[in-house]
Amino acid sequence: MRNTTPFFRRKPWGAGVTRRQAYTTLMGGALLLLAAVMRLAQLDAAPPGLQHDEIFKAQEGIALMTQGDFRVFYPSNQGHEGL
Repeated sequence: MRNTTPFFRRKPWGAGVTRRQAYTTLMGGALLLLAAVMRLAQLDAAPPGLQHDEIFKAQEGIALMTQGDFRVFYPSNQGHEGL
């Protein structure tokens, strides 16, 4: 449903917000903050290196540059399309 009320006649921010909406917004923000803290806490230590998917794609990229091995489908790493 589109809000057709002119901008200058709309209620100020926070007016008409129910407790449930405020609680949901607060819990969503708290969850997002917790996720950011947990992810950024030891960013330099985890992950310690490249993951296996990154290594497979790097090896295929090197093969593309050195050998010109262009394919539509690459069977390594359970198979995937060419990037």
